[in-house]
Amino acid sequence: MDNSIFNNNNANYGGSIYTNGGTQTVDNSAFNNNNAQNHGGTIYNNNGTLTIDISKFNNNSATIDYGGSIYNLGTLFLDNSTFASNNAKTDGGAIYNGGFLTESNNIFNNNTATNGGAIYNTNDSTLTDKNSILIIFPHLVVLSTMLVI
Repeated sequence: MDNSIFNNNNANYGGSIYTNGGTQTVDNSAFNNNNAQNHGGTIYNNNGTLTIDISKFNNNSATIDYGGSIYNLGTLFLDNSTFASNNAKTDGGAIYNGGFLTESNNIFNNNTATNGGAIYNTNDSTLTDKNSILIIFPHLVVLSTMLVI
């Protein structure tokens, strides 16, 4: 998906996109005001490989649980993107990672959750970060496993 806009979508899982395996690429796209009742306000990645580049995630939410913008249980490559004012009720205001996440040159600003306002990384998952900007506020990142910088 290139140059796409996703506004005001709602679902139980993955407010805009639900992937169940396979490979997906999102480039130069915007996700605004999307909502998932449970996980992944915009994207739910279930055992797939997802690459996101030059995209914006604004005001998305997971009303009951995890991942205000992205809920990842697969492999996620995230570059040159912005996450602003996303919210998850419990974990991962912007991203909930239960798989493999490699991210670089991203901006996380004003995302909120009970745990991990920007990113929540679970047991047995891996987060690799390079050159991202995390705007400081309470509960920024919760890590319960490996962080590679």
